[in-house]
Amino acid sequence: QQITAGKYSIRLPTSWTQEFGILARSFNLMASAAEEGRLLERFVSASVREIAADHLREAQAREGQIHNSIIVFAGLRGFKSFMTKEDPIALIGTLNTYLESMSRIVHHGVGEIDKFIGEKVLAVFPLKGDQDWCLRQALNAAKLMREAALPLLHNLGLQPAIGITVGSVLAGVAGSLLPLIARA
Repeated sequence: QQITAGKYSIRLPTSWTQEFGILARSFNLMASAAEEGRLLERFVSASVREIAADHLREAQAREGQIHNSIIVFAGLRGFKSFMTKEDPIALIGTLNTYLESMSRIVHHGVGEIDKFIGEKVLAVFPLKGDQDWCLRQALNAAKLMREAALPLLHNLGLQPAIGITVGSVLAGVAGSLLPLIARA
């Protein structure tokens, strides 16, 4: 019941003997894997998780595929000099708040976070179906990202910097299932 409720830290005692002990160890492995999966879900995009679960899709992704996409880049102007002056503990809290806020906006706007690079966010919005609708989604996400970033950064002397590009991209996986997006 606790696992179903999303409490993945629950473990059963493994001191039981015979069948119950085997069952408890198996349950604990399952709970541990579910807990790890929930944590990774925050850092790995849905498309990469899907590719990792399917060997055929992984092989195709390693070859790369051309897609029409909208790429939204977001960063913080002045962040490099800012981070050299800030307490690292305070900085990581600020950075996590900012990145989580940007992620929620991208996901709400049907985009997907491809990667974080320091304080930068690279988000992908597929360009298929009603392309005007897709463009509006990406533009709205960029606008909302700026609006959400301003109050978070107001007292820090940082400004959001957001760019958008549209076109064909080579999308695939490089290395150990690390996403790769490059202009085609």
